Amino acid sequence: EHSVSICNIWDNGDGYISDEYNYRVFRADSGGYLRNYAGTGADGNATSGNPASGEKLSCPYYMCVDSSNNISLPCNNNLAVYKITPGGIIYSFAGTAGSSGNTGDGGAATSCKLNVPFCASVDSTGGVYIADYGNGRIRYVDTSGNIQAYVTLAKPIQMYVDSLNYCI
Repeated sequence: EHSVSICNIWDNGDGYISDEYNYRVFRADSGGYLRNYAGTGADGNATSGNPASGEKLSCPYYMCVDSSNNISLPCNNNLAVYKITPGGIIYSFAGTAGSSGNTGDGGAATSCKLNVPFCASVDSTGGVYIADYGNGRIRYVDTSGNIQAYVTLAKPIQMYVDSLNYCI
């Protein structure tokens, strides 16, 4: 079984494809080559500071790319969102991997608890919106790394931030 989503394209023309049930993210470069970018193909939690291609992921989903070419990657079964740098290093960005909950608003995003994050979308300031499906909320991580509730919805799966920074 596969559930594939395509994220934004980097400014150099590369695209990224998340393969949810094979626990990987692939990079499709502008030359037409498809390469593993993140995940080993095994289900599990990633460790911050390591090459993303050598780390386990659990159900990577709708990711986004910011203006500095960092990927924000929600992994809904990890209960966390990771950041992958242009150099391919993965870091914890939001949530506590393996620990579900609905806490942490007003504090550091890396200490909060999420419940099945499905989607991430970045605004023009570099802030990241997260669809926290299991908690029925869109949450926002500002550029200082703090998280807050943005809006309560039934079960948000996808969203998009437009050029005026409206989250829809």
